[in-house]
Amino acid sequence: MGALPFRLFVAAALGFIGYVGVMTVFALLHRYRVNDGPIPYSGFVIGAMVGWTWATRIAKNRGWTGKTDYGPPLIVEDRGTWTYIYARPNALPFRITLVSGALALAPAVAIGFLAVSSMSRPPIPLFVLIIVVALFALSALFKQFFAWFHNGRRNVQRHGFGVSPVGIILVDGTTIPHASIARVTVHNAWDSRFVVAAGSSVAVGVAQMGLETQRQIGRISYVVSVEHQGMQSVLAGGLDETLARATMQEITRRLPRSLV
Repeated sequence: MGALPFRLFVAAALGFIGYVGVMTVFALLHRYRVNDGPIPYSGFVIGAMVGWTWATRIAKNRGWTGKTDYGPPLIVEDRGTWTYIYARPNALPFRITLVSGALALAPAVAIGFLAVSSMSRPPIPLFVLIIVVALFALSALFKQFFAWFHNGRRNVQRHGFGVSPVGIILVDGTTIPHASIARVTVHNAWDSRFVVAAGSSVAVGVAQMGLETQRQIGRISYVVSVEHQGMQSVLAGGLDETLARATMQEITRRLPRSLV
């Protein structure tokens, strides 16, 4: 089964379970006419979101998506005269998830109040359920935005490249002959060297937390690039320094000595 059908199947299955589960619980409590309200659909949404997230994790772990986030940090495979190298990007720090949840909390509560504002006596479970659904959805949205921004700046690559004495095959499949290669470099794509000099205790505390987040991201923002014909192409990105150096060593071992 492919990655997308698997995720859709698991999301639909858990969504149906959530739908039936919520209907059953509230029918037993006799608190709300579930057939006339949004509660069952909220259960379906929660179940589907949990199922999609879980299935995505399984699909990546089994390599069905072609961009697994799990496994050895550095993959080196000999394929005839070429060597395939894939340096797995480091995951963003967990505080990105915490920040996403914190940013989503106030909008989620506001959505909950707006959803029940037209009801004279809104059931508390419905209010809480709407907040939970909104919090989950907004947190995922904010986290995805942060990941898109930071991974783009870290030059994260989800596929490997090829190396041989003949040259280098880039991530996009372009072949660079060894005669066109100037050098292979390792650099940090995220410059997080900032200083907070003075300010109020709250402002300084918030600034320091932001700087610590940037420092953590900076430690996993090393990029391995190849310079050729006046251009620079990324081979691997989003790495810590140790993994970046190891990747560069694997490349230089396979290039002609004149380029090392």
